[in-house]
Amino acid sequence: MSRTVLITGGNSGIGYAISNLLSSLGAYHVLLASRSQAKGEAAVNAIKSGNSKANISAIVLDVDDAGSIDAAAKQVSSTYGGKLDALINNAGIYDPSLPIEEDFARSFKTNVTGSVLVTEAFKPLLLKVEKSYLLFTSSTLGSIGIASENVAAEAKPICAAYRASKAAMNMVAVEYAKELGAKGVRVFPYCPGLVESNLRGTAPQAVTAGGNALSADTSAALVRDVLDGKWDGHAGKFINKNGVQAW
Repeated sequence: MSRTVLITGGNSGIGYAISNLLSSLGAYHVLLASRSQAKGEAAVNAIKSGNSKANISAIVLDVDDAGSIDAAAKQVSSTYGGKLDALINNAGIYDPSLPIEEDFARSFKTNVTGSVLVTEAFKPLLLKVEKSYLLFTSSTLGSIGIASENVAAEAKPICAAYRASKAAMNMVAVEYAKELGAKGVRVFPYCPGLVESNLRGTAPQAVTAGGNALSADTSAALVRDVLDGKWDGHAGKFINKNGVQAW
């Protein structure tokens, strides 16, 4: 029987790469969640065009909308077996062009509060599985330890809201690890690395970070390995593809 995995923000960037990889393995049924039905279905169709056997479905889930989250949880419960083997909180926002107050408000609403509300909605489904996974797409930019090692190099005021929101997300992950770890849920905040993504903008220079970004497939491989149990010994810790990293 295939394992059911839900990925928020699954229609582009890292979320799309994870959806594409997992749905091709035969072991997973991927629920690609996006705020737009049209964009979700377009992403699913694109994945299936490359692999007709991909086991994947689109669902609508806007992490900024409590009603949308509740509806998605009810849909998964009633339509997809009433359980969830893995939840990947991947949807996020990064827009340093916003006025500072709006930047902080939106970053925390989406990156932190949205992840919490999604987790709370799907937590009962994760707990119905003997061994399940809860992942948070975080960032090294949210590491206070790394930032404090070299304040001059790491201080980037233009993304202070994003960095603070990812640090807060890491704390949320720690709290869930304490709450759910003994109940069979492996919790992992993970850093995907600097990868190609439209989170920075849709212009080619932004997507590729000036040519410095790696393919999002690198991050997808890390998530695959986590779900395969290869990182179980580090559950509750902040990881990247190279190992455990500083909070």
